[in-house]
Amino acid sequence: MTAKIEFWLAPRLLSKPIAATYLGISERTFDRLKSASNFPDPIRIGRRRLWDRVAIDQYFDELIESLKPPKVNPFDSIDWNAKRREIEGSSGKGRVSKFR
Repeated sequence: MTAKIEFWLAPRLLSKPIAATYLGISERTFDRLKSASNFPDPIRIGRRRLWDRVAIDQYFDELIESLKPPKVNPFDSIDWNAKRREIEGSSGKGRVSKFR
């Protein structure tokens, strides 16, 4: 069963069907997601278990950020002084005469 929700009026605490709909997944997939180690625990209010929408958003923000490749500049790993010494040493004159 899919719950319907008006997203312009999304409540802060979501039941399982509403939370699954909010994420665009089935309740079964939501159950599997709940078993993930870092997924936010529900808040108990009486007999109801409700998930904090903001905590869910933060969980996915961190998950997406961790999946992004690191921003590495390939030129940062080059030892430019060693390259310069290698080029200067190959010419024998202390200056660059050609590139390999």
